[in-house]
Amino acid sequence: GQSSGTVVTHSANIAATETWTGDGVTHVIPSSFSITGSAIVTIQPCAIVALGAGVSITVRDNARLIAAGASSTRFVVFRRNDANQAWGALRAWEPAPG
Repeated sequence: GQSSGTVVTHSANIAATETWTGDGVTHVIPSSFSITGSAIVTIQPCAIVALGAGVSITVRDNARLIAAGASSTRFVVFRRNDANQAWGALRAWEPAPG
């Protein structure tokens, strides 16, 4: 995707539902975090998610991460924030039976 020049930094665990804007907005993730509880993080089409070195996003409990594009030209991009540093992982943990 092509950047719009707008940058939003996400650097804390997420426990409430939120939407990350698409349309070329770059969402910088400088450190690992978790999405917990029943939070739903929706990443809109054409968003760019730039993860720092070794950074992981973990989805726990009943939380969800939705990164659904709208077509073959309106998708969500996950990429390195620094071209020379690999990011970590996207992890999902199933909740314990209740």
